[in-house]
Amino acid sequence: MKRPVLTFLATSLVFAALVSPASAATDPGRAQQWGLTKIHADQAWTKTKGAGITIAIVDTGIDLTHPDLKSKIASHYDCTSGSCVTGSDAGNDDNGHGSHVAGIAAAATSNGIGVAGVAPSAKVMAVKVLDSQGSGRCSDIVTGIRFASDHGARVINLSLGPETGLLDFILGNSCIADLQNTAEYAYGRGDVVVIAAGNQSLKSAYNSNALEVVGATGPNDEVASYSNTGANVYAPGGDAPGNCQNSSNCILSTWKNGGYAVDQGTSMAAPHVSGLAALLLSEGYSNAQAVARINNTADTVSGIRRINAMRAVGATSHPSGTPTPTPRTTHRSSSTPTPATTHATTKKPGSPAKTVAPPSASPSSSVLAVAPTVSPSASAQAAGPTASTTQSRATQIALAALAIVVVGFAVARVATKRARGS
Repeated sequence: MKRPVLTFLATSLVFAALVSPASAATDPGRAQQWGLTKIHADQAWTKTKGAGITIAIVDTGIDLTHPDLKSKIASHYDCTSGSCVTGSDAGNDDNGHGSHVAGIAAAATSNGIGVAGVAPSAKVMAVKVLDSQGSGRCSDIVTGIRFASDHGARVINLSLGPETGLLDFILGNSCIADLQNTAEYAYGRGDVVVIAAGNQSLKSAYNSNALEVVGATGPNDEVASYSNTGANVYAPGGDAPGNCQNSSNCILSTWKNGGYAVDQGTSMAAPHVSGLAALLLSEGYSNAQAVARINNTADTVSGIRRINAMRAVGATSHPSGTPTPTPRTTHRSSSTPTPATTHATTKKPGSPAKTVAPPSASPSSSVLAVAPTVSPSASAQAAGPTASTTQSRATQIALAALAIVVVGFAVARVATKRARGS
């Protein structure tokens, strides 16, 4: 019954793109982007729009010819073969997830087409590290992060993460360690590294100061039912009880093949923060100052901190005690990326429409007039850090202890791990 609604929405966006003049001060889908309204993005744009900053989208790529993205692409690379290469089609998105993330961060804005991005004047760098199924090797992700940092990115968005199973919980996950080590490399070069907290309704496994870990909120500022907790900050990510059917409780953004889609996940929350980081960096803040302002100026909602772009950029003046931003002068030299030695695999967060089934207890997406919705494989859990979440953790520990007793310390860790996105 809701399919005609989705088709009409997509059709209206395409029609508006054809008949609206470029001088139009609005984007047809802007009114449906409640996330931008929640973080007061329009007010922040009176101070800065992120000019001069490049956001690396380390993901499934970006639709290189999308009408709402093609003017924003600074460069594009494919890093799925152990090294990063460019070319006419390198970095093109064959999944949709990366394009969705890119649109949230920096879609062309006030062009009379489609949707708006958090950082309207920032550029994006397509760094393809995941395949058409949203899967990839952790070593490729590490290579992509280093390459992006070495080649001009000031913000690195990671709407992805390794799957953590029972043994990972007890023994640790080498991919998490590799991601954090590489994030520290990029952070040391002055970049802001933003990562999705994950969609397992657990506690985030990241503990590096070099990572800005982002959880998700819904349209009523509730902590999204799927979102991992323990994040540094939260941002709009959607919170539909089942499939994403429309933009009322999911996030509308760009998709592959020139399309638009609604999706939900910490994958969608992260680029809101990446866009805000670009706004702050364009004002001359260092990466440490930018992260501090993102966290310290957030609104307190549902017991967590949800970003407020208007307050973060200080549209009128900097609050007392806030350091005056110092323009960055550090010279950035390029270097050959060093692939990681781990062979763990990873898969994107969220759940792309049609081609990939949603992970357990994680959100779903719908492509507007492109692909049907996908039913979630698990029902949504109660919002925020709840007793059920704590109990789930305790159960994991108990089961893991039992497993160790049974199999002893002879358990061999699988060299390659599948990962599920955030």
